Amino acid sequence: KIGDSGLETLRDALASARIRALLLDQTHLNTRGFQVLSQALIGKQLTTSLEILDISGNVAKGDGSRYIANFLRNPHSVIKSFTAVRCQLDTTLILSAIEDNEMCRIHRLRRLNLSGNKLTFKAAQSLSNILRETHTLEETFLA
Repeated sequence: KIGDSGLETLRDALASARIRALLLDQTHLNTRGFQVLSQALIGKQLTTSLEILDISGNVAKGDGSRYIANFLRNPHSVIKSFTAVRCQLDTTLILSAIEDNEMCRIHRLRRLNLSGNKLTFKAAQSLSNILRETHTLEETFLA
């Protein structure tokens, strides 16, 4: 379990690496960890190389969701698969970030798994828009 402090230790390495997949399932991340992760993800290298992100089982409520949304909103993001199962995620922030990012929404995102998170009405509206406009989304999980 890497936790927030472990991710802080890896921040510089993550920011300069060309990682294709980052699987942080149940690593005990909280708000601080998501802030560190966002800083690393928005770094030039990861923004243009990270295709798969899994943050399942971590607590991403409030500011944690905002930090992840900042990465998903970044127009240079090449994310193809985003998984956040049971994260107490603010789905409104996450889905509106994807909706705002035309390249992600229309041309890149293939898999979206937000299972175990509360889908708000506004989030459902954003998801509806994403599904209507996407050319690539093949799998969506909300259960």
